[in-house]
Amino acid sequence: TGSPGSGKTDFLMMQALQRAKADDVIVILDPTNSFCEFELREHKIPQKLIDEYFVFWDMSIKGFPIDLMDFSGCINVEQMTERLASLLVSGSHFTGNNQLSMLYEAAEKMIIKSLKDGGHLIELIDSTLKCKGKEGEVKRRLMTLFSIVAESTETPPGWDKLLSERGNILVISTGNATVKADCNPLDMIADHLY
Repeated sequence: TGSPGSGKTDFLMMQALQRAKADDVIVILDPTNSFCEFELREHKIPQKLIDEYFVFWDMSIKGFPIDLMDFSGCINVEQMTERLASLLVSGSHFTGNNQLSMLYEAAEKMIIKSLKDGGHLIELIDSTLKCKGKEGEVKRRLMTLFSIVAESTETPPGWDKLLSERGNILVISTGNATVKADCNPLDMIADHLY
């Protein structure tokens, strides 16, 4: 924390560059566009360093950098449900017992539908949850969460590809999209990474 102009962003940029020069991989989840290429230049980061070390992924243009429906390592529907529900809870910030139980139940139905018929996550949310009552509230929050992110027209590269090059600073941002306190797709990205 600190007041505007106190050097927080400069400090983080310098730390990221030091770690990249030491051949570490750095992931920056950027909800405010503070680490976009324009801002890096405004903070006097030379274009040569930007080109050499930074990789940008703008979710408002490219969609999610990972496949949220990739259940590698899961051995049964229960594990898949747990993973999907965890991602949705992380992004939507649900905390109430009723919301959570509704979400877990819906996640299990979505997993079963996707195993049977396939489908994109947004379509599964739309077809699984009703529009009225408490379920409608859950559905609206989830749909708001996904409205921030562009629909990807290509297969997301995934963590293996994104993190394969040592010495890179991967900046994942929501671009010009407004991130609401109760709906943050970057929280889903952090959950998926860990």
